[in-house]
Amino acid sequence: MTKAGTATTPIVFLHIPKTAGQTIHFELARIVGEEAVSPIRVHTQAEKGAAQMPPGYSLYSGHVDWDAIDTLPPDRFVFTVLRDPLERIASFYFYLLRKAEAASPEERALPERKGMRMITGQSADDYFFGGDPAWQRFIQDHYNNLYCSYLVTQKMRGRRFVADKERYRPRARGGGSGARA
Repeated sequence: MTKAGTATTPIVFLHIPKTAGQTIHFELARIVGEEAVSPIRVHTQAEKGAAQMPPGYSLYSGHVDWDAIDTLPPDRFVFTVLRDPLERIASFYFYLLRKAEAASPEERALPERKGMRMITGQSADDYFFGGDPAWQRFIQDHYNNLYCSYLVTQKMRGRRFVADKERYRPRARGGGSGARA
């Protein structure tokens, strides 16, 4: 039984940022009913593992880690949507820029709004290639081949778990394909 009170095949929508996920989520939620939607929409809202997908819901939809997907019934329907990677990167960048420009100076000053400060306080080149190691991890997790790291590791910020990442580390700008011999 689901939270809505009917037995159904759980739907799991693995929402990759900037791939029309809000539209898909709201249409699915309309169909199954809001009470049947898992409250976990972002991986930071729950502990790791099974807490990402609490039992008993008809719809799991969001930027969630899915390494505990086997805790759901085996007849689950799982899907994601992909978008041209360059279009997704540009869309994500400009989305964050608009969001940061609309925020008050007080909100941008909050410690958890470092991204807003970074995106409004420098050029796009410095945003992507500058900053301290923690900032570069953010950039790598959110922009550098997000599809592969998410689908391989089952984690929204899973890039650090990918084995052999040094082999494909990007070279300095203008340095060619990025693969190393």
